[in-house]
Amino acid sequence: MKKSIIDKIFWIPNLEGSHEGIKEEAIWIYYVLMVYLIAYHTQDYRDLLLRALLVIIFFNLMPYQIYRLVRKIMGKKDD
Repeated sequence: MKKSIIDKIFWIPNLEGSHEGIKEEAIWIYYVLMVYLIAYHTQDYRDLLLRALLVIIFFNLMPYQIYRLVRKIMGKKDD
């Protein structure tokens, strides 16, 4: 299955594609952590949007791009 451009940029956890067990639990922990980091002690909508942007960049975009770079260096192809 070929990945879309968005799937190549962001890691979006998919519960439908995972099996029950540790992977599913890790995805749920990821979702709870993201909501906590975004909504914890927000004062107004600007603070909420800034936190959401920072969480997306630092916990989703950057680690996934590093992961893809390492896979490319190791010689494995993306779908």
